[in-house]
Amino acid sequence: MTSAAAPRHTLAVGDAIANLIDRSSPRAALALVIAAVVAVMLVAPIGYLGGGNDDTHYLLAARCWAAHGACLPHDHWSSRWPLVAPLALVTRLLGESRATVGLVPLAYWAAGIGLLGWLGRLWFDRATGLVAALLLGALPIYTAAALQPWIDSVELAWQLAALVAASFAYQRQSRAIAILAGAFAGLAFEARDTSILFLGASALGWLALDPARRRILLWAIVGLAAAVGAEMLAYALATGDPLYRYALSLHHAAIPSAELPPGFDTRQSPMFNPAYIAAWRREAGVEIWWPIDPWLNLVASRRIGWLLGAALLLALAYRDRLEPEARRKLMWITGLALLVSVALVYVLAVDPKPRMFLDLASAAALVAAACVVAAWHSGARLLPGAVVAMLVALAVMVELRTAQFARGEAKAARWIAQAPDAIETDPATRSALLLVPGIDRVGAVGSGRRLRLAVATEGCAALAKTASVALVDHVGAAIGPPADLCLFEYVDPSVERR
Repeated sequence: MTSAAAPRHTLAVGDAIANLIDRSSPRAALALVIAAVVAVMLVAPIGYLGGGNDDTHYLLAARCWAAHGACLPHDHWSSRWPLVAPLALVTRLLGESRATVGLVPLAYWAAGIGLLGWLGRLWFDRATGLVAALLLGALPIYTAAALQPWIDSVELAWQLAALVAASFAYQRQSRAIAILAGAFAGLAFEARDTSILFLGASALGWLALDPARRRILLWAIVGLAAAVGAEMLAYALATGDPLYRYALSLHHAAIPSAELPPGFDTRQSPMFNPAYIAAWRREAGVEIWWPIDPWLNLVASRRIGWLLGAALLLALAYRDRLEPEARRKLMWITGLALLVSVALVYVLAVDPKPRMFLDLASAAALVAAACVVAAWHSGARLLPGAVVAMLVALAVMVELRTAQFARGEAKAARWIAQAPDAIETDPATRSALLLVPGIDRVGAVGSGRRLRLAVATEGCAALAKTASVALVDHVGAAIGPPADLCLFEYVDPSVERR
């Protein structure tokens, strides 16, 4: 089929991809990437979820900071001040609402996309950076939580900032920028201790650089030591223990998790522990053999697997069209990202959910982008263009199916306003409605109030069958099908309900 006879949408996709890669229109390409990632994000601007998610812990920690200043953390969530502190500052200045709680996550989300694009430009070329930024922005596991307080995007943003700064320090042989790169890496480590693997991988990556020029990056150790040392000093002054935060992190596995089977012994350390690796719930439901299950579920995940598969496909198809230096860089990037991922699974034994593999996803975005650009410039455009378009389209489809609670909040606020002292609720529902005005007046289940507010993960009708309640009102699929937000009234269990 000739281009003149091609379907209109095919031409539109081709023109869009061409605008990304065409060196003659950098501003138009940048505008296209920004518009595309914002559009994907706005398909389902989820934001705060609560109901057992980590964002509840971060919001509660930020409330403490906003009310009392820097609060001594009591768990690993509240110790992650690179998220908690700015969240507290924004909500203190602007008030607490769904919109203000989403501002800090949004800034980190945008920073991650921009920094990956910048890194792609520094390591390869402008077009590679733009395509990589688009692919990260279209990644469901990353963009679905663009407005949600979560630590994954915070950690990634500081890691990428460290790599960008290190790249500039290496190019310019700048001691000051190298120190800044180390400080950024320290902030990534203070955001989440899993960045110790990023630090190790970065040290190995240093070996791939020109021996005559790489010595300047040793100054990054100064910045890293300063950032980590300042935090340790603060804890030493506050508690007498400079390692206070690390103790919290090492004991995080003792906190009960719904992702582990009932009765699992969390007193044991997760480090190098096959029991944890085998016990974590498989998100995609693939259970064949515990050593390989994490990877099978990662590839099967609709939230990240498509990007990993696309990067592999493009690398196999177009690796010969890359310049030798580009191939060498991509081999190092891929190898180090895989090393971090393997250590997450088998050394730290973390819950291997897709959100833990943003480093691998970023590497996959760079690999896919470099292959797309190389193939495009060599004249092979159909498959690379189709892959990029498919990844963006799949992101939109996944976003549309992702759970969100915002639509139920307005109805819950009206219920509470109408009967503020007559409603009780369970802890999971309370945390999901933490941003709803008046939720603090709602009692706990068992307080004797006549109405019960509940999130029903299997629907209101199913929950009503298990308790002596009658449905008063509900919001269907309030947090994504089939979960409803329900308002029940307690009834006499001896009276048959119809």
